[in-house]
Amino acid sequence: MSRGRANPILPALCLIGFTAVCLVPAHSPAALPVDEALAEATRYRGWEVASFEVTGLDRHLADDLRDGLALNGKRGLLRTRRPPLFPGTLADDVKRARAFAAQNGFPWAEVRIAFRPDHKARKVGVTFELAPGPTVVIDSLSVSGVPDYVDAAAARGAPLSRGARFTESDLTRATFTLNEALAMEGHPRATVTPRVSLRDSTRAEIVLAAKPGPRCVFAGTRIAGAPDDLRGLVLRNAQPSDGEQYTPTALRRARRNVRELDLFRRVDVTVSEPRDGEVDLLVDLVPRKPRSIEVDLGYWTDDFLRAGTRWRHRNLLRGGRGVELKGSLSRFRRDGSFNVWWLSPFGPRTRLTTRLHYVMELEDGYDLNSAQAEVWASKRVGLGGELQAGVSVADVSLKVTTTDTDAFKAESGLLTSLHLRANMDHVDDLIDPTRGVSWSGRLEWSPPWLPSDNSFASGTAKIAWYLPLGGAVLASRVEAGLARPLGDSIDLLPNKRFFAGGSTTQRGARRRMLGPLDATGAPVGGEVLLIGSTELRFRLKGIVRAAIFADVGNVWRTASDAALDDLAVAFGPGLMVDTPVGPVRADAGFNLTARPPGEPDVVLHVSVGHPF
Repeated sequence: MSRGRANPILPALCLIGFTAVCLVPAHSPAALPVDEALAEATRYRGWEVASFEVTGLDRHLADDLRDGLALNGKRGLLRTRRPPLFPGTLADDVKRARAFAAQNGFPWAEVRIAFRPDHKARKVGVTFELAPGPTVVIDSLSVSGVPDYVDAAAARGAPLSRGARFTESDLTRATFTLNEALAMEGHPRATVTPRVSLRDSTRAEIVLAAKPGPRCVFAGTRIAGAPDDLRGLVLRNAQPSDGEQYTPTALRRARRNVRELDLFRRVDVTVSEPRDGEVDLLVDLVPRKPRSIEVDLGYWTDDFLRAGTRWRHRNLLRGGRGVELKGSLSRFRRDGSFNVWWLSPFGPRTRLTTRLHYVMELEDGYDLNSAQAEVWASKRVGLGGELQAGVSVADVSLKVTTTDTDAFKAESGLLTSLHLRANMDHVDDLIDPTRGVSWSGRLEWSPPWLPSDNSFASGTAKIAWYLPLGGAVLASRVEAGLARPLGDSIDLLPNKRFFAGGSTTQRGARRRMLGPLDATGAPVGGEVLLIGSTELRFRLKGIVRAAIFADVGNVWRTASDAALDDLAVAFGPGLMVDTPVGPVRADAGFNLTARPPGEPDVVLHVSVGHPF
């Protein structure tokens, strides 16, 4: 019996079949319509929602929607709390998802739901699959009731435009923009009503109907809730100019000026009903407790243990004149002060402060005691800005403890100085900024013609900027300072010199150990300072964050010694824990350049708050 020829088709079919099986994707649960999904959810009632996803929308919309749904859970301090699955919760989230889609231009969006159960662990993963459907575009846009003098862009309904995708958020912004434009032109009771109608499933017709109401000027100011001795102070800060046209800016200015007095826990500023083209400014206040006391105690690598206390009475001398007693104690510094201030002596947002201040510095190489009297005038400018000018007279007692006779040549005596300071903070958070810019500058001048035994001039400038990068923040800063003795003075007092090294300057060095040292190895400071830093801050989990930083900088004894190739460089990681008083940080600075004898390669810094 002869062997038959092998059929070549059968192995080929087997190979094709095997290949097809290998290429079939792993089984994924089918998404169910909402009614079927609600019925299916009863099988997993009370199970933990182990994961929750939203698909079908672009990433940003999907993230926003997911974060707003109950099934996504709540972020706790260290972990996300996962919710149990109940059909009612599922149904509510479906309603929220449909409303969210409609608000963002997808009124016909459909939702399907997929479950991924783990029967052994009694956990289930849930996915909302959205089919957005056709978008709705703006087919026509019209505005009615707007006077000719109102801004044309606002009257056209910015940010709406014909042919753009219609979203409820854009409609809300357009309504607000037009209402604000009418108010800025003196209409305190202006209203704008949006009307939306669908011509078909993909085209919308929008009408913004405005009712401007009367155009008004301010006639007077009425104050409620302020004690009798503070009414005049509130009036100076809130009252508009005679005949000033009503604007929301005037209301915001009055509210800001009164709030900055720091005398009231609630400040409401509105206007009365218009009458004959006039309105009154209405200021409704609730006073805050005038007395407060603060006590703090903490550990920082730079200062070791530090303790402080402050007692303040915001209106002890009546009429907005307050008193403060303040003191602090650390290893290197003890100080106390008695301050008296007078609010708004020269107009809104001004302050006059007198201060008696005593400082004791106990540093390696010198002890310094200073008793001084100061007078300061300040003016707040813009949002987050302040200008200060002052004069101080101090009796300085200097005791040099180092054996290096060339370290400190200034002598004890009288020191009279003129001061000028300015700062501006355009950041979103003063304690933990994530975007914006802040800068400050300081000038101090003790000219030879003033009664002073140590004449000098000094100036510093600092700028810091913050840039959000997704979930991280890129923070950078540059600081520079220059000082020099004047006239017959041959040296700067130690407390007028620049020092660097530590948690707030260059983290590759210990406190004050960057720059000139005396023959005993103690820091002596210098006349020139230059510091630069940049760091990337990002969240690890919950309240725990991390940073990667690089610091450069140095201090030079005189201006002729300064050279950029002398800049010390350090880099390292940081770990942060968010607390109500700000981030508690631990930074490890690795020194990349030559260091003084005995200084470590790696320096650990513990501090509260960011270095900048």
